[in-house]
Amino acid sequence: IFESAFNTNYHIFLKEAQQAAMLAGPGVLVNALLIGGVMHYFAHSISTFSTIDEDGYNWTWSFSIMFGAIVSATDPVAVVALLKELGASKRLSTLIEAESLLNDGTAFVMFSVLQAYAASDSGTSFASMLVTFLQLAFGGAAFGIFCGTATYYVISNVYNDFEIEITLSLSFVYLFAYTGDFVLKVSGVLVIVFMGLWVSKNREAISPHVEESMHHFWEMVGFIANTLLFFLTGQVIAFRVASETAENNLHWGTDFAILIMLYICCHITRALAIWQMFPVLKNTGYGCTFEDSIVMVYGGLRGAIGLALALIVETEEAFEKIDRDRVLFHTCGIVVLTLCVNAPTVKYVVEYLGLNKPPSDTAALFKSATQHLIDDVHHKLGQMKLDKHYTGANWMKVNELQPRYGELYQSIFDEEMDCNDDDAGNDELSVGEDQDLIINMLAELQRADRENQQKQAVEKRVIQVMKSSYWSQYEKGLISADAVNILVESSEDAIDEHDLTRQRKNLKKWFSIPWYIKYMHQANIRWVKKFSEWLLFGNLGFAIEISSGFVYASKSALEFCHLLKHNDSIENKHIKFVEGQLKDVTDWIEVTSSDVVRVYPEVHTAIQTLHAAHSLLNHQKEEIDHLLHKGFLDEAEHGRVMGCCEHSLNELFHTSYTKLLDKNHDDESILVESPLFSELTDAEKKLVKERAKTSKWYKKGDYIM
Repeated sequence: IFESAFNTNYHIFLKEAQQAAMLAGPGVLVNALLIGGVMHYFAHSISTFSTIDEDGYNWTWSFSIMFGAIVSATDPVAVVALLKELGASKRLSTLIEAESLLNDGTAFVMFSVLQAYAASDSGTSFASMLVTFLQLAFGGAAFGIFCGTATYYVISNVYNDFEIEITLSLSFVYLFAYTGDFVLKVSGVLVIVFMGLWVSKNREAISPHVEESMHHFWEMVGFIANTLLFFLTGQVIAFRVASETAENNLHWGTDFAILIMLYICCHITRALAIWQMFPVLKNTGYGCTFEDSIVMVYGGLRGAIGLALALIVETEEAFEKIDRDRVLFHTCGIVVLTLCVNAPTVKYVVEYLGLNKPPSDTAALFKSATQHLIDDVHHKLGQMKLDKHYTGANWMKVNELQPRYGELYQSIFDEEMDCNDDDAGNDELSVGEDQDLIINMLAELQRADRENQQKQAVEKRVIQVMKSSYWSQYEKGLISADAVNILVESSEDAIDEHDLTRQRKNLKKWFSIPWYIKYMHQANIRWVKKFSEWLLFGNLGFAIEISSGFVYASKSALEFCHLLKHNDSIENKHIKFVEGQLKDVTDWIEVTSSDVVRVYPEVHTAIQTLHAAHSLLNHQKEEIDHLLHKGFLDEAEHGRVMGCCEHSLNELFHTSYTKLLDKNHDDESILVESPLFSELTDAEKKLVKERAKTSKWYKKGDYIM
């Protein structure tokens, strides 16, 4: 559960949270009620045909709905992986995964409430069940956010330590799950769901060089946990089947008939649960098409959560043994059928519905990227032919063994990659005398819509280039974790709104001094004023850091725009429009940050000092590794030198730029430390100090003359 939540894109999840909540709340409830009704009426009716079992499936309503909650928990890991492999929309895969995350929690809460009610001899009042539900659901969510905050805070204070950061994440997951379940009596599943989502939101707390390893670790842990759960369930099922067959309690014909009926009904009830909320799903978040809903219905696989709940029922002595065995049998049967039937065939459903096709407005961008790759390959091939190390190679065969990007393009967009787009992009209307005016108007609207889509596609790709640059800067230590979080959130919001200039609105608030700092700065109490200065310099430093990160990323984005201009498939006016927007925002942020630098030069100096030290230490790490690979250092020496460098990096990580502010500098130190005099000898510096004229420091508001 944590692995799935941790790997979820928090921004997309938040955008689709309303849709996921509808599917995981009312959707699971409706699905559980319908499945419960099927088992209460139809399963009982089918079982009465058996002459061996006279009682049949004489399940109570509470027990039937509890079973419905068990098989309502989806586990679409295979479907999400397939959607990513096929290149389907990320919003669809995230919606399916988000629904799975939340309905795991709601199904578990519903199961817990109904299990207690069904196992009770005297029954439970509705008020008591409602209180238990609210305690498990909302208590679990609130405690999960608290746990995510605590995990974020602890891990953010560790830098580049694989073992410590991964061990902390693993320990916290099980510690908080146990605390929620057994100490606070809230839903441990929901605790982990919200904890994982909160860590995903603040994933920059994990060191840049540890994040990828942590993702791989949790993927492996999730795989092992799923494997163990399936293995243990298989062992229990095998033992139960053997014992029930020996006692003649298992009625193969009846139970398998009910299983097939249940498998079909699970799809029908899930379709009804989704389609009854389709108007809401269609008009919230990123929207939902009818084709998306079909994949959600067919791709609703059952897996680990259902098996875990069935095993819990198996250990509940308050239920009849035959009923426990039937719950385990049907749950495992549904899991096996969805994994063996739905999982392998959902690929063909996705392809038939055309959900693996990218938007047509990205065709020109895809062509530009692949053409750049082909040109690079041709250039590299020309260099290799002149290299004596490849003398004798059959270059015709080498060329045949390379991928065919043109065929890939044709399979995706149903057109030749080297086709002339002049006809396709020709928007001139040849109006004949017999041509209907309405047709011309529709053609004009289609042309305008096509142009707008291409402009938005270029804008989105430019923002994605900037996002990539932000993370690259973070990995190099050029910007902090908080800065990359704000910049990435700003760019994602700009993508959602199809407006690059929205980043200006999102970042503007970080260049203004908060009201409480101004209020504290006016206080007469010395320590309050000192604290306000510390907050002020921290806020200003943060603003400068954001501006430098944005300006750095905008250079990469402008280079990308320059590359797009060589592609005839993309109209230059769209590229120029996006370039103009980007330059406007960049000019504004440069002017705003320069004002801060001019008024508070010591803050800028502190940040540049921090970045320069970080960059130099990263260069030393690379050079130390290079010396090891060349054999200039043995492993023991490499460990000692690298440890020394890592120690300095760790100290730098815990050094804020407010600590680097030199508040006690005098005229001499400023003069000598300036770049103009930094290379002078001590004797020359002494001579400069003696002959330099004393300057006066002015504050804002002072009269010069």
